[in-house]
Amino acid sequence: MSFCGVCGKKIPQGAVFCPSCGAQVVTAASKQATHMYCRRCGEEIPSGASFCPSCGAQVVTVPAETAAVPTPQPTVAPLKKKSVVLAAVLSFLIAGLGHFYLGEWKRGGSWLIGALILGVILTYILPGYLLIAGLIIGVLSAFDARKEALNKYS
Repeated sequence: MSFCGVCGKKIPQGAVFCPSCGAQVVTAASKQATHMYCRRCGEEIPSGASFCPSCGAQVVTVPAETAAVPTPQPTVAPLKKKSVVLAAVLSFLIAGLGHFYLGEWKRGGSWLIGALILGVILTYILPGYLLIAGLIIGVLSAFDARKEALNKYS
């Protein structure tokens, strides 16, 4: 079973012309060397055909002007530079806050939760060392936020 390359209607076996539109039936002997292939069945399509002679699918042609135009590639916006000093100061004041400022959500959350847990433990076990432990955590968090800011924006 074959289909007309112009109108897409079924063509009887052995017909030379399409009974619907009168177009000449393209046979294997009359095929010209083309490089068009059907997207549905993969068979070769003669140039100028509107429908695939094998499966009847409509041929989609791309104009030469649009085929030569390259597809624009998406551009990645550069990272907006953030202040290293501000990240360190924020992390010193509240552990993890500088990491949140840098967009390091998991790391900032880890610092914040760790500092809160340590504060609760020290409040009940060693209440006199809470201020010293808070300063140490603040300094460590500030240095870590500074390091992350330098790695990310340098």
